Amino acid sequence: QPGGGYFSRLLDDEGKVIIPVSDLKALTTICDIGFHTNDVLSAQGAEIVGRHTGGNTAGIRRAAEQLIRDIKEKYGVTLSRHQADEYLRAKTPIFSCAQGDIDITPLVNQALSVASASIGDFLETLLGNGQQFRHMLFTGGGSALIKNELLQRYPFAQVLPNPVFANALGLARYARRAFPDASHVIGLDPGFGGFKAVLLSNEE
Repeated sequence: QPGGGYFSRLLDDEGKVIIPVSDLKALTTICDIGFHTNDVLSAQGAEIVGRHTGGNTAGIRRAAEQLIRDIKEKYGVTLSRHQADEYLRAKTPIFSCAQGDIDITPLVNQALSVASASIGDFLETLLGNGQQFRHMLFTGGGSALIKNELLQRYPFAQVLPNPVFANALGLARYARRAFPDASHVIGLDPGFGGFKAVLLSNEE
């Protein structure tokens, strides 16, 4: 999946390389933060760099599980993981229960902080301070949720535009490069929160 994010930056919608050759040769890492997993792919000169590539289960699920525990303890209500995920992504998370409608922003922020710390520890173990990379990129829906925390830890990094769909977009762009004569190509990125798909068409 992080390979899709890599191609979203490397290629345009016609499958053409749009970054300078010097960038292609430079050591680059891309971190895909999803609900269940955190996957890292590092590449240099179109070759995977194994010592900086890996993954674990330090995904945003940790935040959902923390929020489920906090809500159960504070309000006596058991949330599903899907419900917790929706509260994590809400601009103003309002929780309704016997006590009324409650803004649970402090609980959401606390839960995201727990997940961010876990994800950050994994990245630090695998990538160190990240200074060895010319480019450090973040993709996946989890990157959007903890963007500020990621950039505090790695201020030189970049969260890809529309990180929720960046992997699917990159896969579609790679498909366009691989199948230039196809009228339609589709990039698919299955995830916990939804199945992301991007279609690129040659038709007017």
